[in-house]
Amino acid sequence: MLFIRFIRIILLIFIILLLPGRLTGQQITGKRSIQWTPIQQVRIGNHDMAVFHFRHASYELNTLLPNYYELLKIENNFEYEVRIENPIFQEADYELIRDIKNLEDLPSQITVSSRISSLRKENHLQVSFIPLRRNSRTGRVEMLTGFDLALIPSARTVKSSPALTREYSDRSVLASGKWVKIRVVTDGIYSLSYEQLQQIGIEDPANVRVYGNGGGMLSMQNKDPRHDDLVENAIVNTGDKIFFYGQPPDVWKYDESDDFYSKVLHDYSDGTYYFLTSDLGTGLTVRNFQSPSSPANYTTTTFDVLRHHEIEDINLIRSGREWYGEHFDIVTEQSFPLSLGTTVSGEDVRIRVEAVGRASVQTSMQVRANGNLLGSLVMQGTSIGSYTQPHAKAASDTYTFLPSSDEIDITLRYIKNAPSAEAWLNYITLNGRIELYAPSGIMNNFRDRLSVGAGRITEFIIKGASSTAEVWNITDPLRPVRMQTVLQDNTLRFTSPTEELKEFIVFEPESGSILTPITEGDDVGTVSNQNLHALRAKNYVIVSPPQFISQARSLAAHR
Repeated sequence: MLFIRFIRIILLIFIILLLPGRLTGQQITGKRSIQWTPIQQVRIGNHDMAVFHFRHASYELNTLLPNYYELLKIENNFEYEVRIENPIFQEADYELIRDIKNLEDLPSQITVSSRISSLRKENHLQVSFIPLRRNSRTGRVEMLTGFDLALIPSARTVKSSPALTREYSDRSVLASGKWVKIRVVTDGIYSLSYEQLQQIGIEDPANVRVYGNGGGMLSMQNKDPRHDDLVENAIVNTGDKIFFYGQPPDVWKYDESDDFYSKVLHDYSDGTYYFLTSDLGTGLTVRNFQSPSSPANYTTTTFDVLRHHEIEDINLIRSGREWYGEHFDIVTEQSFPLSLGTTVSGEDVRIRVEAVGRASVQTSMQVRANGNLLGSLVMQGTSIGSYTQPHAKAASDTYTFLPSSDEIDITLRYIKNAPSAEAWLNYITLNGRIELYAPSGIMNNFRDRLSVGAGRITEFIIKGASSTAEVWNITDPLRPVRMQTVLQDNTLRFTSPTEELKEFIVFEPESGSILTPITEGDDVGTVSNQNLHALRAKNYVIVSPPQFISQARSLAAHR
């Protein structure tokens, strides 16, 4: 007797990944057979239930009818109609199947489902169906024992996910040559002299290349774009040192629908890594941007200033990715100074605050800016003694106010209504506007959401700049571009198309503001060669609750 044990009413079943066959166009893919076994019994709760069974069968939870599944390799990205041809059926013995449930709705024709997926960087067709029918003439249940699969390609290609259209390298960048890993933790322009390059193991500084994929976390969505391997970055090699743009692990993201910048902290790393080699010859150089021939139709002397306060100090349930900072308990009021810079008269500041409260009833937290009440976060109560209820309840809100000075003091006061009530700050994020100013020796990156518009060509005016100041467009952090600038009376001007949001950085190459990457420590230094792209994918078995069977198959096909 076959027993499938249910734990909390969840039936676990094994998905067996079948070896794919190769397909090119319309064709019969060969004879297949289904090896039916005697009727089996499964235990669901305290009851035994009869089920059809064959080798490699999987089951739908709501019907317990067996499902046939096969994975076929295809050479294109067409949609396919899949049909069963030359079927051979065997009538089921009524006496043996009389106790099997959900047979009354069996159709007279078998319906085949199919979908395109990606496996080992190649396209495959997933095929599945229930190999049972009710004979329309006799009314008897019949089992499919043999058949051919016919694939009829459509002229229409699949609207595939990026995973299906993504190109993959056959060889990893780090597969050969000598490589040195360095780390950056701050946003800005970095420099290494020839002596420093030689000290870390770069034998030919004149031909040094820099590889890396910038900062920020990989998306948790497999469908989202990502780099297949390390990408070469554009740099400047002056003959005695190199300059490159380094992006930190924590990055700013602009939400156009919300008109707000949020800072996304990296959950797993406090540094961004770059890889250097001199074994591949001369590399990419930061190219010079040619200013538009058309005149500017928008001018800006200000930019979006962004400030963020967040301490990753406390994990309330010792699990998961959420960490919190300042604790509000005995001390119920705390202040957080945020310096803006030279604010623009009449421009509002927006501030977003998020906190969590743990109390049996609703609590609140007042938010003040320079003593003025902006509003209150309201945090719902939770069941303190329950392990199944949320440990704490979060609340966030965004407030707008007109700053009275360049220094903003945010004060949070927790309204503690019970001895056991407590709260924790998650973050404070501030969005404002300040003057575009670049005093000597100061590096500053900037963006201006107000400059964005259809057909927009923007002239940026930077006050206080020196004669050695440069501006790079770092919208693409891997391929920065040097802007064409004009300096007059310590005012630097440049123009750029701004139909989309651009980010720039202004700096002086020989000033003390230029950063130096981290080249010493356990996590940096010489890197052994590795060729991960040459590794072959492994077969494996997925254990899945039956209600997730389709998602499990999709995961299996995405290997």
